[in-house]
Amino acid sequence: LTSSWMAQVNLGNAQYHRGDYDEAVRSYQMALDRIPPGVGQQIGFRVCRNLSNALLHLGRHRDATQTLEAAMSAAAPECEAAFNLLLCHVAKGDADKARLVFCKMLELPSLRIDANDGDGDARDDDLSLELMRRQQAASDLVINAARLVASSEGADGMKWAIDKVREAELDSIAHVLEMEMMVQHLRSRDDIDGAIKMLKAFGRKDKEGRAAASTNLAFVHLLEGNVNEALDQASLAVTTDRYDARALTNLGCSYYLQRDFDKARDCFMEAVGVDAGCVEAMYNLGLVSAEVRDYDSAVQAFERVIQLVPNHIESMYWLSRIGPSQYQVIYESLQL
Repeated sequence: LTSSWMAQVNLGNAQYHRGDYDEAVRSYQMALDRIPPGVGQQIGFRVCRNLSNALLHLGRHRDATQTLEAAMSAAAPECEAAFNLLLCHVAKGDADKARLVFCKMLELPSLRIDANDGDGDARDDDLSLELMRRQQAASDLVINAARLVASSEGADGMKWAIDKVREAELDSIAHVLEMEMMVQHLRSRDDIDGAIKMLKAFGRKDKEGRAAASTNLAFVHLLEGNVNEALDQASLAVTTDRYDARALTNLGCSYYLQRDFDKARDCFMEAVGVDAGCVEAMYNLGLVSAEVRDYDSAVQAFERVIQLVPNHIESMYWLSRIGPSQYQVIYESLQL
């Protein structure tokens, strides 16, 4: 009898993975009824977490919310369970409770795992790698939770979330959220000046922030036709992080627009060396190769782009201009 609750949990897990959520709910509830008093609270919490997951799949948000709230008040919560509770509140339109749960998520110890040795260097043993993986998973959940808060409250919701993350001294997560907020400004295309102002402020922070801000500022200046400003920001981004393919691509585009084709080509080749899947760098490498009449290299670049992105119209256009011998490549790509 002492292990009957474990059997019910295992049965519920099997039913859950089969997609039989009604049966999984019954098994988890029976397991909760049979868990003896001597078993740790964390075990009961995890069963409640699995139960709430099954309830969410059934669309029973109210029951899932009650289960998670009861579990989180009785034991140390986990980030995944806290995220699911926030999801329930967002689904019900309860913004205030969603914010409360978000604040609780920022207090969880899984966000502050130290996988370094005494000298501050990262260890590479299996335990440390697993701790880092868990910390990254928890960070991703917080980022998604902030997006959920912003989805119902817009820019004000995201700004509130960023402020709370900053107060919790989780700077790496705040960087990601701030950059997303800036990208939203850029996508709207009606507040370019506001986005540039935010990026410049972001660039005054740490090294990681400067690199990301300079890369995005360079791209904005390229869109606006401010080539000299784009060159300055792209150069700063590459100096800060030489292994950022996007920064190298922006720098290459800046040189290309100044008709310094040799430097542009070097930048695009270096970007491809850093990230062989960088389509923008590969396509621009094809353009600059065609510009200097190195048609063999141009063909290779455009063919590689088509391998990465089938039916890439711009690459097909340039292949058709370079010579009739390339029609077969276009024909095969279109799968006519």
